[in-house]
Amino acid sequence: MEMRRHSAHALPPPHLLQTVPSDVIADALALLEDDDVDFIKLARVIESHPGMSALIIRTANSVTIGNPQPLQSIRHAMAFLGIRGLREALRHAEQNEFIKIDDRRFHG
Repeated sequence: MEMRRHSAHALPPPHLLQTVPSDVIADALALLEDDDVDFIKLARVIESHPGMSALIIRTANSVTIGNPQPLQSIRHAMAFLGIRGLREALRHAEQNEFIKIDDRRFHG
C-alpha cells in the first residue's frame, strides 16, 4: 500500500497511519530536552511523519473537547500542548511502539 504525503490540514484516516519510527520520536524528545527548544526544528521533525503529525494534533484536540474550532495545524497543536504535553504525548507513543496500523493488511 502506498502512503501519500499528507499535510497537517489533511490527516490520513486512522487506519492508514503507520508506526512512528523510534528514531523520529527520539529526535523530537531530544529537541524538547534543550533548555532553548527550537520549535521550528521540532515542528519539522513532527511534520516529517504522518503518524506523528496525527498523534500531536489528535492529542491536542482530545484535550480541547468542546472547542468549536478543532486545532488542525501542527504549530497550533504544539503551542496548545506546550513542552510538557508534547513530551507526554511522545513518551506515550514511544512506550506503545505504535500509533495505529492498517489492520486490513493482516486480514485481507
